[in-house]
Amino acid sequence: MQSQKKTSRMISQLNSINDFEHFVEDHKDDFVRVSLTDHIQKIIDEKGLLKAAVIRAADLDRVYGYQILCGRRAPTREKLIQLSFGLKLDLEETQSLLKVAGLAPLYARIKREAAIIFCKNHRYDLMETQSFLQKTQVRIIGE
Repeated sequence: MQSQKKTSRMISQLNSINDFEHFVEDHKDDFVRVSLTDHIQKIIDEKGLLKAAVIRAADLDRVYGYQILCGRRAPTREKLIQLSFGLKLDLEETQSLLKVAGLAPLYARIKREAAIIFCKNHRYDLMETQSFLQKTQVRIIGE
């Protein structure tokens, strides 16, 4: 929650400033500097996960999955959403993963993304989510 308050404060300041360079100097320690690869590795370490298990649970091709995890390939937003299930991320963690990658977070006003948010909030795994998306008649993840 602390980072959300800091982000809100920064946005409020950005809405009213005239000197961007001064803003950057004031907030130089507040900007996110972690790479996507480092962020993913931190999650894996904190949750005590095995890379092979993450890739399997995300239903990613083994080689492609390892390329994402070691930073040799930049994943699409779709693949990151898929990977979020392998990493066992809740909604907030998924949104953070997408933001660290410089991608848009899930958006509740898009039916498919609302369904994914619902699944994240109910702790569905990827298979349960795919089934739910099919029942909801929206595109499954990774399709």
